Amino acid sequence: MKTTFLNIALLQDQPLRFAYGISVSHGKDGNSLLAKLGAVFEQEYLIRQGKLAIIGKNREPIPLDFSDFSIEELSAARGVFWALSRTFKTVGHKPSGRLFSKIAMLCHASMQAQAGIGLA
Repeated sequence: MKTTFLNIALLQDQPLRFAYGISVSHGKDGNSLLAKLGAVFEQEYLIRQGKLAIIGKNREPIPLDFSDFSIEELSAARGVFWALSRTFKTVGHKPSGRLFSKIAMLCHASMQAQAGIGLA
């Protein structure tokens, strides 16, 4: 699977805080994908809090290769981000919900690719 670029700057503040907390928590339990995303969400959170400076006006999208992670890590992350997507779409945070859906779909696609499902 090729590298995907996630534009974390699209996340609204409340969904960002939730994603940051949940990802860091699960990352501490050994899920390296959620740990990596937790670090990305933390960086964005600190930028928004004015505790971390950025160079230039725009933040670059975050590169991520989902094939670097195990099926177990991808499955756990997929569940987390489907739940976040559904929750935030329901309460009106649709841009954040769409980004969380994208992450969940990328996890799912990588799981299928690793399992050899859907390949010709």
